[in-house]
Amino acid sequence: MKVSANGRYLETDDGQPFFYLADTSWSLFYQTEQDAARYLRNRKEKGFTVVQPCCVFEVYREEGLFVRNFEGEAAFLGDTLKEPNPRFFAHVDRIVDIAEELGLVVAMLPSWASFIISAKWRPSNLLFDRQTAKAYGRFIGARYGDKPVIWVTGGDRCPENDEQIAVLRAMVDGIKETDGGGHLMTYHPSTRPALSSSRWFHNEPWLDYNMMQTSTKWWDTYAFILHDYNLQPAKPVVDGETRYEHSHRDFGKKTGPRMLPRHVRQAAYNAMLSGALGHTYGCRDVWSFHVPGDEEPKRDVDTHWQDAMDFPGAFHMGHLKRLFTDYPWHRLVPDQQHELVSKQTITYAQLDRTDIAEVASGASTESMTYIPAARAADGTFAVVYTPVRQSFAVDFGRIDAERAKARWFNPRAGEYVDAGEYPAAGEIEFTPPADEEDADYALVVQGV
Repeated sequence: MKVSANGRYLETDDGQPFFYLADTSWSLFYQTEQDAARYLRNRKEKGFTVVQPCCVFEVYREEGLFVRNFEGEAAFLGDTLKEPNPRFFAHVDRIVDIAEELGLVVAMLPSWASFIISAKWRPSNLLFDRQTAKAYGRFIGARYGDKPVIWVTGGDRCPENDEQIAVLRAMVDGIKETDGGGHLMTYHPSTRPALSSSRWFHNEPWLDYNMMQTSTKWWDTYAFILHDYNLQPAKPVVDGETRYEHSHRDFGKKTGPRMLPRHVRQAAYNAMLSGALGHTYGCRDVWSFHVPGDEEPKRDVDTHWQDAMDFPGAFHMGHLKRLFTDYPWHRLVPDQQHELVSKQTITYAQLDRTDIAEVASGASTESMTYIPAARAADGTFAVVYTPVRQSFAVDFGRIDAERAKARWFNPRAGEYVDAGEYPAAGEIEFTPPADEEDADYALVVQGV
C-alpha cells in the first residue's frame, strides 16, 4: 500500500486506487478464532476492505492489568511491557492470516495509547517508556512485516507532553526498523483535545495519512475532513472512529438520542464528498463482541454482536462503496466554494471550523441539512448528497459536456433511479424522491 502521488488517497502497490472502508473491531484479537472468522467473513460480504483491531487493548479503567483473551492470555507475560506473550500473538497470527485469506487489510493498533499516556490511572509498570516502546515496535514490526497491515499508532489518546511523543516515536522507529518498509502508518487520536492526528503529527515523516475521531457526536463532520484536506503538504485523511450505530449520543451516560442509520450515513457521505480517502463504520455492540448477560453492560451496548453485525447501517456502507467506485471517489474534488450546489439551507462557510480543537473542547452543532458535493477534477461527473428531503439547485454548467444526465442514488437500497437529461448549462432544481423509509439521497450528474 502507498499514498497516491497527489496525496489524496491510498493505492495498492501496483498503483490501483484502494477504497478504505473500515470497521472498528478493537477487541477482535481477544475473541475465539471461530468468532473472529465469523466476524471477518461478515464484513467481507458487506464490502468492507479494512478492519481496525488493537493488540494491547484496554476496555475499562478499573482493570489495572492487561485485558486477557478468551484463553486467559494477555499480550505480555508478567506485569510489565517487556516480554510479549508468544501464546497471545500466535492467536493474533491466526486471525491476521484469516483476514489476509479474505483479502482484508488489518489496520493494526500495536497498543492502545493508554499504555503510553494515561499515567494518572495506569500503574507505571504498565506504561511504555522509550526503551520498551522501541523493543515492542521491533517485535511487532518483524512479526507482521510480510502481512497486509497498516500501522495505526496511538489509540484514543492525544499526547500530553514531549516525553510521551518521544515514546511514541520510539515505537514508530522500532516498527520501521523491522517491518521491511511498504507499510503505511497513521495515528488514532481522541476527540479531545486534538480530534485529528494533524494537530500533532501532520509534518512527521512517518505519518502517511491523517486520522481523526469525531466519535458519537453530531458535529459537522465534513468541516473536520475539509480542515485536514486543505493542509499542506497534502496528505490523505479519514475519520477513523465516528457515529457508532445504535449508540446514544452521550454513550457514557446512555442518554440522548441514539445514532440511527441515517446519522451513520450522513457522516459517511459528509466525509466522502469532503475529500476523505474512505470511511470507517462502527458499532459498540460489535467491536466489544457483546453477549448479553446478567451484568449491567458498561459500554452502551444491549444487542448480541452476531445480531448487531447486521444492523442496517453496516449494509448501507456497502452501498456507499458501490456509489464511490461507480463514480470514483479519488477523482472528486470537494465543492468548498458552493459553485456546484446552491439554494441549500446552510453552507460550509457558515460553519467553517478553523480551530478543530475549539470544537472538540465542547462546542457541538447539529446541522442536519448541509448538502456536501464534489465534482470530478476533469468535470465529467459530480455527486451531491442531501441528508433530508429538500430542494436544491445544481449548476449543470460545471459539467464538461454538452448534455448531462442525472440519477438519484438511494443510499439505503443501493439503487439508481433516472432523474432526467438536461443541457449542461445553467441551474436545474431537484427535489429527492419521496421515500417512506427515510429522506436522504445522493444525486449523480454525468456528462453524456
